[in-house]
Amino acid sequence: MVSALNGARPQGLSARLPGGMQVSHSDQGCQADAERKLYSDLQDWFRATRVTESLAGMRVGLVTNDRRYRAAVEPWARCMRGQGLTYPGPAEARAAATQPADPWPHAKEVRLASAEAACAASSGLSTVAKSLDTEYRDKLRRRYPQETADLARLKREALPRARAIVARGD
Repeated sequence: MVSALNGARPQGLSARLPGGMQVSHSDQGCQADAERKLYSDLQDWFRATRVTESLAGMRVGLVTNDRRYRAAVEPWARCMRGQGLTYPGPAEARAAATQPADPWPHAKEVRLASAEAACAASSGLSTVAKSLDTEYRDKLRRRYPQETADLARLKREALPRARAIVARGD
């Protein structure tokens, strides 16, 4: 079943990610056939999606390592301590609540999420994070303009094909 969906071997499509890693995927199988019908140029679609998807992870790293973000985490942590929650940062709070080996009761998750959101707003962390996210998103788009533009173009060109597929009931 997996090979019918994805093809027998990860060959046919490849892309080099911003960090230098080469990724590949089969150009065979149901998924490739569907994407080929929708986007026409399967190789361009694969490259544009893989590169732009990797930019999101890069952006998170750039934001969380930025000195302005790290400085904004300090008042957030003080606010959280005032709520009886001692986490050095949002990532550690999220990690504590999402350990699969030790799932939290729903009420405890809600308490943490509510405190985290309130502290992010009142401390200014959410404003700083949003500003940095926008700044780094724009920088990465400028650094990888071809992939960003290709993805937008491929999506735009796919819309009429998608409408036709839905109208036919394929």
